Amino acid sequence: MKRYLTPAFLILSIAVYAQEFKATGKLETPAQDGFYKILLSPQQAQYINPAFANIRVIDSKKTEVPYILKEEQPEYVRQQFKEYEMLEKKQVKGAYTSIKLHNPAKASINNISLLIKNAEVSKSARLSGSDDGKSWFAVKENFTLSYINNPSAANELRGIEFPLTNYEYYLLEISDSTTSPINILKAGYYDAATTQGLYSEITDSFTLATETRNKQTFLKLAFGSPQIIDKLELSMKGAPFFQRYGVVTTTESRKVKKHIETYERVLAEFVIRSGQTTVINLNTIKATNLTLRIENDDNPALSINELHSYQLNRYLVAWLTKNESYTVGFGAENLSSPSYDLAYFRDSIPANPQVISVNDVKPVEAVAVSTDTQFFNNKTITWIAIGAVILLLGIMSLRLVRETNASQNRES
Repeated sequence: MKRYLTPAFLILSIAVYAQEFKATGKLETPAQDGFYKILLSPQQAQYINPAFANIRVIDSKKTEVPYILKEEQPEYVRQQFKEYEMLEKKQVKGAYTSIKLHNPAKASINNISLLIKNAEVSKSARLSGSDDGKSWFAVKENFTLSYINNPSAANELRGIEFPLTNYEYYLLEISDSTTSPINILKAGYYDAATTQGLYSEITDSFTLATETRNKQTFLKLAFGSPQIIDKLELSMKGAPFFQRYGVVTTTESRKVKKHIETYERVLAEFVIRSGQTTVINLNTIKATNLTLRIENDDNPALSINELHSYQLNRYLVAWLTKNESYTVGFGAENLSSPSYDLAYFRDSIPANPQVISVNDVKPVEAVAVSTDTQFFNNKTITWIAIGAVILLLGIMSLRLVRETNASQNRES
């Protein structure tokens, strides 16, 4: 019976071989148990598909390690509370409470937030501004602070909004003529801070060719291997003052009927200005070439000063064991994303785990199935081989049926 398993075994072996990685790397050894961020660097980009789906983490027992993919945001806005120095807090019984605040940087603001002890009371107030702390000007008149009641804490943060101003001093006056004063603990304002995401510069060897024709300048960037590009930074030099429009394109190919056609795909538009570095955000393009086409109109051509390319930092976040040996494998380009339970627990994972690297990434040498590779590349021979396997399986099945019938006849 063993002889019947031989063709199936060969088919299974081919299937297993097809699932091997095209490149692997060694993961930096974890110093302790816990979650880690595995950085995917530009050096690995040539092996990663644009969806970042063909990556697997394997432990020493050849078991997949679950992970979630996390990427930096190119730009994100974060609200920051900045507290004012309270220069004076004065209470005149039965009259008013006044608080003088200092804005030493004369920052332009349009809100002040007060941290107030809970109080079931309504107060009328007014806000004034001054540049010298002596002459005061109206900012907001006759507004109401009512019913300070935070059900989950003893204090409540109450905001006062007003037109954008940049006084060095602000004076808040609250009427206490009919009720007792409220207890204001501190004051400040919310400022929206824009933060850039983290990028890694692409240092792969590249060539840059410059050509000017038909009132256009072409900057042709060619990498030694496919790269995942998220951002370009470009600065030009030439005339004392200039402003030029440009586009970024890449050359791609597609099959049209029975032939391959190459074409240019526009990726982004940009404007370059004298004395500035132009930041060009791309939509995660994987390419070996980029062309920046700059429209000169009737102006003299500019020359390039600097051009840098960047990949947005992306990470595999996984739970790793101390001193364990891990391999990171990069599979076929069409490999789909894995499905792990860890995806349901994103909110339970620490925000900033330690970052570790993948080292010694090398392509995997394919195991030769035959000394003559052209034999398996011939489609006719491949189909003949498949037909032979099917025929062989049919003959073995027929023999098995005959042997079974003969055995049953002898028993009867």
